[in-house]
Amino acid sequence: MRISTKGRYAVRCMINLAIHGPVESVPISRISKEEGISANYIEQLFLKLKQNNLLESIRGRSGGYRLLRSPDKINIADIIEAVEGPIVAVHCVADGDCSRYDICTTKFLWRMLTEKIRGVLEQTTLKDLCDTARDEMGGDLAHKLSFSI
Repeated sequence: MRISTKGRYAVRCMINLAIHGPVESVPISRISKEEGISANYIEQLFLKLKQNNLLESIRGRSGGYRLLRSPDKINIADIIEAVEGPIVAVHCVADGDCSRYDICTTKFLWRMLTEKIRGVLEQTTLKDLCDTARDEMGGDLAHKLSFSI
């Protein structure tokens, strides 16, 4: 399985929101600047994340986006699936759409691998990643955000 740019950027943007804290709404322009990702691309990602009830948009002068749940309640699998679709090592495992599926001997390996990947992503939350970044990077991130979790 290869997580695309959509998945990687979505996780980065969600961590950015988690770092800013639960109360503050963050404009896309600020996230774009801090993460080095096009604002248009972030808008596309945020539309999917919003549709999957992971974040909300706030209108008005101090508008922007914020997480709908606390960072310890959002796992990475939720984010990846919102923008990429189902997490599977090999697509035939997810849909069984293969002429050899009934006699395939490798499907058991692909299923097991899918379960392991999914397990890691489900067990890892935004808070976990923020805490790890703080510990490993001495509390300092490249874009100089402060942690408020």
